[in-house]
Amino acid sequence: MKNSKFRNENGKFCSGFTLVELLAVMVVLVVVGAIIVQILYSTIRGSGKTNLITLIRQNGNFTISQMVKIIRDAKSFDGVGKVSDGVDVANCVNSVVGALTPTPTPVLYDYVKVTTTNGGKTVFICCPAGAGNNPPATIASNSGALIDCSALGRTSLLDTTAVVLGSCSFSCSQQNFTDHPTIGIEFSLLQKGGGNLPESTINPIYFNTSVSMRNLSR
Repeated sequence: MKNSKFRNENGKFCSGFTLVELLAVMVVLVVVGAIIVQILYSTIRGSGKTNLITLIRQNGNFTISQMVKIIRDAKSFDGVGKVSDGVDVANCVNSVVGALTPTPTPVLYDYVKVTTTNGGKTVFICCPAGAGNNPPATIASNSGALIDCSALGRTSLLDTTAVVLGSCSFSCSQQNFTDHPTIGIEFSLLQKGGGNLPESTINPIYFNTSVSMRNLSR
């Protein structure tokens, strides 16, 4: 196709763009635009997922730090147990199951009881969803060593409007009766109301630590 011509203001003929050239420019612009949109979308998606992970980690780290501080400095250890039987285990010398080698498997519990430095009783408990007035699952702190997961009987350590509690358990170990117990804490968190989009879907994030009770009264 020949170049189109038109007269300029001086009356001279000038060459214009052909249809093929215009189509080529349009194709280039579309491709470049698509690349830019993809880059922006990936950036926004990555930023959204990072914000979700940060929010979950903040909740988990805060919860662990609160429990570690109180358990580590507790005045006395009042036992661990399972909600299903309500029996407090006062010592943890034999709190393992299976073979002792290569690594013993600890017994998992739902709660741990301690007496704080000011003499108050505290229980940390893994509360399932729907326990009493249908509150969401959480890790709760109860005063008076009450094994109570009702909405009125607990103080949630998690922001249940932002995160969802997955798994949750405590363990306890002692080499012998004269040793201070070591309490294991393990739980997982997910984002609240996660959607089906990749940027809004986060795998469970696990938190675990162990704390030795160092200030027990003898």
